[in-house]
Amino acid sequence: MTFPLDKILTISAKDYVGSSDVRDSYDVKGVHYSLIITAGEKKIESAVLNFAEMVPGDAEIVVGYKNSTSAAGTGCGFKMYYIQISGTALIPKNK
Repeated sequence: MTFPLDKILTISAKDYVGSSDVRDSYDVKGVHYSLIITAGEKKIESAVLNFAEMVPGDAEIVVGYKNSTSAAGTGCGFKMYYIQISGTALIPKNK
């Protein structure tokens, strides 16, 4: 099941939780996805969905979301791009 896109946020964990004691209430897990594509490929449209599929199912939210695309050169006459997506999944601790 894909993690809901509306729960992937750019804000910090501290801003989301409202205090600096994030680890008191949550386990944290880094989530990363990368992909090399050629210009015009449809894969770029699904990169965020692929990232969302990597989020642990028990996560409450993903914070610190970043998405960057950079030129990776040319191969076989096509421009190539490197996509990197990352964030931090906050998983509520069992109480």
